[in-house]
Amino acid sequence: MNTHSAHSQPGLIEKPLAEIQRLIDCLLPVATQVDTRKGGAINLVKQSKNNTEFFVILLISGEIELYRTASNNLLFATASGHNVFGLLGSSLRFNTYKFVPSKDSEIYILPREQAIDLIIKHTLIRELLTIHSFMSDIQAKGGNLLINSTAYEIVSTLLMELADVPEEKRLKISVANYIIDRSNLARSGVMKILSELRIGGYIDINYGKLICVNKRFPTVY
Repeated sequence: MNTHSAHSQPGLIEKPLAEIQRLIDCLLPVATQVDTRKGGAINLVKQSKNNTEFFVILLISGEIELYRTASNNLLFATASGHNVFGLLGSSLRFNTYKFVPSKDSEIYILPREQAIDLIIKHTLIRELLTIHSFMSDIQAKGGNLLINSTAYEIVSTLLMELADVPEEKRLKISVANYIIDRSNLARSGVMKILSELRIGGYIDINYGKLICVNKRFPTVY
């Protein structure tokens, strides 16, 4: 049975599903589908001699992994459909994050300026602000975890995050890689913490996959 870690971030960030859906319903009819079967990142910036054009991603199904390129391609977050990215249209953000969809995902893009015009026309500013707040909370949570936490706190929090992944998917994920990809921690340190939590009966791991979290993690490591 999964339990909450003593080091889990207080409060859950609730995804604004209704607001996202209203934006997608508005923008999808004029968007262009992206072929994701070949893999690779989606480029949301097109530059010409006299102009820089930004694009918006509509994630309908599948997943997009967000890598922080300024931090050695740290895997910052994994988003599943439905989702909308790029509405803020910031060069800094587009240069900081890389959007890599799964090969089975359904994704559409459209120019940001066109998206903003449609949002204004259909009076969806409130939805836009709600999604902006949601994205900001995700960024703040990820930043706080990596900046203000010990290695043990990072490992225990990411373990609880992994424990919430559906079993069919979780049993295909390496626990160690899941944590290392999302942090700047050394493999040796991660393996040591995992080993001690396993010996203490706090987690069950089989062939490197997380089976379950058995009880609340110790407050002090």
